[in-house]
Amino acid sequence: MIPSVAHAAGAELRFSDPATAVGANVDVKVKLTADSEVSSVSATLTFDSNYLRFVSGEGASATDDQIQLSSNTAASEISWSLQFQALQEGTTKIEVGSVTGIASDGTTLQVTQGNSTITIGEGDPSLI
Repeated sequence: MIPSVAHAAGAELRFSDPATAVGANVDVKVKLTADSEVSSVSATLTFDSNYLRFVSGEGASATDDQIQLSSNTAASEISWSLQFQALQEGTTKIEVGSVTGIASDGTTLQVTQGNSTITIGEGDPSLI
């Protein structure tokens, strides 16, 4: 009898690191790239609501300072575009609280997690 070994598929969750100004909207790109086709993925992201206000994102919903991302698209690359409004000057991060994914063959994805650093410069607070 030959022993079988199940290997978890690998994936990376990466982010853009944009710069913006107070009062302006900023897009943060999120991309999951996997070794094989993914059947589903969900992630919880956290952000500082003193610096950012979530505006919109396809496949994304927000409550307080958390964003839920999800996709049931069968692909080896899945992307989201998240839009925020910048509320005050400084540097802030969007980080991964948790992420789970299933490859098309049913194995669990082992996801390397990234984060986004957003630099917010002087702007127009009256736009908030």
